[in-house]
Amino acid sequence: MTRMPEHALRDLADDLLEAIFITDSEGCVLHMNERATSIVRLPRFTAAGRPLSQLLPKEVATMLTTESKEALASGLPRHLTKKSFILPGWGFRYYDIRVIPYRRPDAAPWVALLLLDITNRARREVTIERARESAESEAQARRAFLARMSHEIRTPMNGIIGMTDLALQSSPEQDIQEYLGVIKNAADSLLVIINDVLDFAKVESGRLELEHIPVNLPNLLSETIALLSPGADEKGVNLSGTVDPSLPQTVLGDPTRIRQILTNLIGNAVKFTEEGNITVRLEPGPETERRENDDISLSGWIRDTGIGIPADRLNDLFEPFTQNDAQTGRTYGGTGLGLAICRTLARLMGGDIDAESVLHQGSIFRFHIHLKSLPADWTPPGPVREPNVDANSEHPKFQGKVALLAEDNRVNRIVALHLLERIGLTVIACENGEEAVQSWKQKTPDIILMDLQMPVMDGFEATKRIREIELEKQSLPIPIIALTAHVLDEEQRAAQKAGMNGWVTKPVKPEELYTELARHLPSVVSPEERENPT
Repeated sequence: MTRMPEHALRDLADDLLEAIFITDSEGCVLHMNERATSIVRLPRFTAAGRPLSQLLPKEVATMLTTESKEALASGLPRHLTKKSFILPGWGFRYYDIRVIPYRRPDAAPWVALLLLDITNRARREVTIERARESAESEAQARRAFLARMSHEIRTPMNGIIGMTDLALQSSPEQDIQEYLGVIKNAADSLLVIINDVLDFAKVESGRLELEHIPVNLPNLLSETIALLSPGADEKGVNLSGTVDPSLPQTVLGDPTRIRQILTNLIGNAVKFTEEGNITVRLEPGPETERRENDDISLSGWIRDTGIGIPADRLNDLFEPFTQNDAQTGRTYGGTGLGLAICRTLARLMGGDIDAESVLHQGSIFRFHIHLKSLPADWTPPGPVREPNVDANSEHPKFQGKVALLAEDNRVNRIVALHLLERIGLTVIACENGEEAVQSWKQKTPDIILMDLQMPVMDGFEATKRIREIELEKQSLPIPIIALTAHVLDEEQRAAQKAGMNGWVTKPVKPEELYTELARHLPSVVSPEERENPT
């Protein structure tokens, strides 16, 4: 029988993907293929006769020698899958290892060690597994969020529906005021939840844009504290705030978003503090935090003596859909989105938010943002006279004025009618944009309140039609205020582009509606002057 030449066997072994070590029963190398020499970085003749412990890291050599002896003792091959270890010059690697024993009566026993490098495949599997775990974790967080949302939304809705039923069944002299108060509080809670979800949607879509207008920092802080003080007072918690005198009083920034950060952080402190103090401080940020073209670095911190946060939960605080724990969510409520939104806002303003806490002792939240100084020629506005828009006044400011209301929803129309009539306006109501255009032509009102989403013709198209007719007739433009449940910035820009002058969001708050009306009605001319300008 013809035997294969030894050099042919060696060439075949060298062409294999596996690194092959032939060792004796004590782990000394008898032969290696080319791929094995690349692992130990020694030629065959130098490595021959040496124990594995001189060629490979100690833990690797020990493992291979142990496996070889067990295979020889049992007479059975062994298979080790995805073993990982560090090799000099190669770094962290994964191998599939086969240990094949050879025992013959006429020769000393020996072992073939076949090492197949599967590092790339193993890394792909690790990446896939981590992605799967991340997806499962995110899915679990979202399921928990949806469950919490269901609870958070259903709870105020239950209050609204239940108290409305009680109010409908009650005579006026019964506890009607208490029922209506509960309904109002429940509706306000529901609106906070909806606003959180909408803000997060804006953040996720990258559509949140910042303003750059004058912001009076002491006023902003005092207004925020005044808003949240009643909740602290009910618990007997002292809430105070200060602004470092060296910080410019007025800067350029986005007051709405700065207030949102403060409201969320201070509001959380009030929620989770049952006794003691809450202290708020605004001060200049360190010079090292200043960036090119940013004149002002603002730092703020909120310290409380509340329930505190476990150290292992601090990193999760700013992740969306998460709260300290399930019990916290059940006890204190909330969407788990507020801090995630605030961190994104801070980062949009060139800064960040972090937290320190000791369980049962309190927490401190720090934020820093970058703002701009005012132009050198900027002068503060003079005192603003608040318009007289008290709905309870005997002589409302808008007595004798006519408003055209375009609103397709019956309930919303009734609410708006009452709010407008309470301040002396005569109201012409219609149900779609086409009716609004026709009524405007016939009645020449002083102002129009235009819903954006209506059948037949929406508010955008109706406004465009009115502006086109005004341009043709060369008449003075009538003020048009948008009424909408949408709060996205692009919706507001679309309304401005269509020719609208103001913006009121639903649910309509009386003070916001009256303020917006006061911005436009004082400058309104009579219908006769509008038709015949001089």
